[in-house]
Amino acid sequence: AKLRLLMTELIGVTPDPMRHQIRINRGRRDGVFVGQSVIDARGLMGQVVEIREDTAEVLLISDERHAVPVTVVGTDVRAIAEGTGDYRRLRLRHVQPTLDVATNDLLVTSGLGGRFPPGHAVGRVAGITHERGQAFMEVSVEPAARLDRSRHLLLVFVESTAEAGESPGDDLVGPDESE
Repeated sequence: AKLRLLMTELIGVTPDPMRHQIRINRGRRDGVFVGQSVIDARGLMGQVVEIREDTAEVLLISDERHAVPVTVVGTDVRAIAEGTGDYRRLRLRHVQPTLDVATNDLLVTSGLGGRFPPGHAVGRVAGITHERGQAFMEVSVEPAARLDRSRHLLLVFVESTAEAGESPGDDLVGPDESE
């Protein structure tokens, strides 16, 4: 599969401080879809959660309702990075003390679950604490994307590179394939 990127711009921010959600100036007309990844120049911003004709709502990875499967670059370590409600901090959930995770490790989307394409920077490990007697470590992550500052963003389209007839269902990619 190859990636196609479409420029978009932030045109609004949800007034509710408990929700990390933004509005962008692309929508159904541009082929935007629910679950689509949105990135800035540095990394993953979030995903599209609602679409209108000319605009879309994007839930940022810092929102407490957001979770993204990640992997630590250079290892096989997999985890889930969750929003904390703070633009400058994510957390990894249920990290075993035996896992090979260190401060400054780079986390990227793992591609597991199929929602986010693999390999987009999510953040770097900022701190690790392990309370005695606790089953898991608390790992905090500094997001790669400038979640509270980026205005110019990119929508990620994953396009199948399979030859016609190579596998069934490959032609069922989406409504706007003809461009």
